[in-house]
Amino acid sequence: MNNLLARHHSPLTHLAKFARRTMSTRSVQVTQPARPVQAPAFYQTKPPPHHNPNGAGFRLPWPSATLNGLLGFLKARMFDWEDAPLDPNNLPDVSQCDWKPQSSAVGADDILFTWIGHAGCHVRMPLKSSGSDSPAYLSILTDPVLSKRCSPSQYIGPARYTDTPTSITAMAESEEAGVWPDLLVFSHNHYDHLDYDTVKAILNPPSPSKSPPHILCTLGVAAFFHSMGVKKENITELDWWDSRQLNFPGSASVQVTCVPAQHFSGRGLLDRNKTLWAGFTFECEGKKFYFAGDTGYRNVSRGMTREQEDAQPCCPAFKEIGDLLGPFDLSAIPIGAYLPRSFMSTIHMAPRDSVRAHKEVKSKKSIGIHWGSFRLTPEDVNEPPKHLKEEAERIGLAEDEFIVMKIGETRAFPTSV
Repeated sequence: MNNLLARHHSPLTHLAKFARRTMSTRSVQVTQPARPVQAPAFYQTKPPPHHNPNGAGFRLPWPSATLNGLLGFLKARMFDWEDAPLDPNNLPDVSQCDWKPQSSAVGADDILFTWIGHAGCHVRMPLKSSGSDSPAYLSILTDPVLSKRCSPSQYIGPARYTDTPTSITAMAESEEAGVWPDLLVFSHNHYDHLDYDTVKAILNPPSPSKSPPHILCTLGVAAFFHSMGVKKENITELDWWDSRQLNFPGSASVQVTCVPAQHFSGRGLLDRNKTLWAGFTFECEGKKFYFAGDTGYRNVSRGMTREQEDAQPCCPAFKEIGDLLGPFDLSAIPIGAYLPRSFMSTIHMAPRDSVRAHKEVKSKKSIGIHWGSFRLTPEDVNEPPKHLKEEAERIGLAEDEFIVMKIGETRAFPTSV
């Protein structure tokens, strides 16, 4: 497995080497967008419905969401948790990132997408030509986790069963356009989405020619980065339906909007739901990308038939996102970590949920994420893409409309601009 910086090099060695470097990110001007998003009326109360009335933390405001506590987890483990065998000879495919799309013919308006595993998405939004023969991109990196484990400790906790497809050093040294991120995005603070060692390495680039990215996160998560030495002006922290225009040096600019997700947060025993969780949308020169983050879709009770599941209330956020911000040229939507449904359905989509969310957000193309790296739940590790194909066919999606990719693979997605 690759370490954070490079094969056979300890991340701790790297961190010690750069410990004294000041974490000053590239200068980004943050402004109100010319076309701010008007939140649906449901969210315009004071306080908003997803804020706890006492001001301490957040909650899920919809009938589709019923969080299970410790008792629910114990019941699921006792009655519904049976780990499928993990066959080391039949694991999801991984290729080392070369950051080049499969197709040799890449359009000037194509979005380039590289999946680095789990919820880690590397997205290059094309920019207008500046007269150079080389393409120009605004580069976005979401929820990167390059450590061995997604856990408070690298000695215990869920370990990855597939290799990482890249390292921070490889990203910094790549000669492909737009590989080093301009914007580092975090949907929430769970360990499989916000990894201290990976963040620390990115904030201390191994190449002097690279600057730490600007950070985009949800309410309450900025404190995590402040504790690492990141200045306030280098972080954009948003609530649901907040929009900002991020203007990078040169001509690159992107409108970001924080959008609702059906999940929760916490990194310990005493901070449950003290910080917010969300998805994000990005609009850059007319091209649109949606990152769903980590989210469920509906609450499914033990023993429900498919017909009973389909009668359950669904999270309204996806239709709201599609109506207000869609259609999207490309979306990254979770498809894994969904069993047992009686416990996970509120917080993690199954493929049958994912395809419905894809349609509701009005996505032209979607990629299935949140699978293939860490064993968080008991389903077979190859089951999510199989079920995605079945569910896409069931509701009549085109064969290439909602796909999965190899970890480390890069593809070009044409846009309508």
